[in-house]
Amino acid sequence: MRINIREDQRLANADQTRSSSNADDGRGHLSERALWDFCEFTLRTMVDQITFMEQLLDFDGLERRIEHYVRVVDTQVAPEGKRVFLLLSDALLRGEFPRGEASRIVGASDRTGRSILTLAIEAGLLVSDTPKAAVRLSLPAKVHETYFPQLFPTNQVTGTT
Repeated sequence: MRINIREDQRLANADQTRSSSNADDGRGHLSERALWDFCEFTLRTMVDQITFMEQLLDFDGLERRIEHYVRVVDTQVAPEGKRVFLLLSDALLRGEFPRGEASRIVGASDRTGRSILTLAIEAGLLVSDTPKAAVRLSLPAKVHETYFPQLFPTNQVTGTT
């Protein structure tokens, strides 16, 4: 049984006293039916918002958009875009990785691995807490339109039409 009320009244109604004339309204002094209605509304709203944000962020295509950014959009890293992407992809999937693994990730010598890692850090695409700490994915403002195009539509961010 649903209570037909405005959504902004659901929380207030959850604190209503129990209806003594209604046997299915719980056993305590507050209305169990109104509390259930509030909880159901809150959970439905949460699921709706999670679904909405999931569509905007489109995590299934994020890795592809990151690759497009480093190979095409960012001319600073584009010459090494394939290798930079390998580092960013690893950081995306693992959360972070030790700097010493850069050469293994890009499949190159230690020197080349450090060079590619430095390029990604200087471009602001990877970040760490200290110069020797593990690195993780960074989300500087310059990547927002490419990484999350639904969240940051081009004409809204730049003001172009």
